Amino acid sequence: MTRTLETEVVQQESNPGVPPFATVWVLSIAAAGGLALLATLGRYGYFGDELYFLSAGRRLAASYADQGPLLPAMARLMDLIAPGSVVALRIPAVLVTVAAIVLSAQIAREFGGSRGAQALTAVAYATSPFLLVQGDQLATNTIDTALWVLISWLLIRWVRTRHDGLLLGAAAATALDMQVKWLIPFFWIAAGVGVLCFGPRELLRRPALWAGVLGVYLSTLPSLLWQARHGWPQLHMVGRADARLGIPGVTRDITIWRCDHPRAPWSHEWPSMRHLG
Repeated sequence: MTRTLETEVVQQESNPGVPPFATVWVLSIAAAGGLALLATLGRYGYFGDELYFLSAGRRLAASYADQGPLLPAMARLMDLIAPGSVVALRIPAVLVTVAAIVLSAQIAREFGGSRGAQALTAVAYATSPFLLVQGDQLATNTIDTALWVLISWLLIRWVRTRHDGLLLGAAAATALDMQVKWLIPFFWIAAGVGVLCFGPRELLRRPALWAGVLGVYLSTLPSLLWQARHGWPQLHMVGRADARLGIPGVTRDITIWRCDHPRAPWSHEWPSMRHLG
């Protein structure tokens, strides 16, 4: 009984409660960002990759030489709903981008950010150069980035609440992201190394985590088999892109945290979040 009470006290100290969500501010910022993106959807023609997705969507397969099947399937669906409409084609990109704005504020909230900090985070995400460039295009980076934000929020929230349903949700989002690009495993590898070094190692003992890993593997298996039958073209494409740019692909996808932020993951105020640093 004493040990149980001590465990609860330690968990409460390392996982303080979160402030109220800045609902009005964050939703207003997200709505403004969405309207700004919608206003630009039809101002220019197809982005080159969008034509590729439309063509690939008419020849649906388990995988493709340089990506998974999700975006071609999305392009095909939108083209069936509104044939030849570039605006309709880009609607999914706007929706996931707006959702990511809200989720970014939720991440700030999980770290103890006040309503002002949440609103500032939403503004920062909504005005980031990357979003302004690709938030209104149906591109792999647009969908992949939003899924990374979702997975990050689910994992961070699990650390605070220990609700295993969040791990299953993160696994489902990971499985979906594997149908876009094969970069999300590097996120989980980095998170795993951080957990081993700083904890909470309890994460690695959760059956829900490994059930999620199995689910991701099974959902990705058709794509892996397609790649194997065709000589792993996606890996060759990545290698060629890295050689052309002169930098490793993983390096381009590192998220940099501000080390001087009082709520940084390695802060003494948030010991349970240090693995995210």
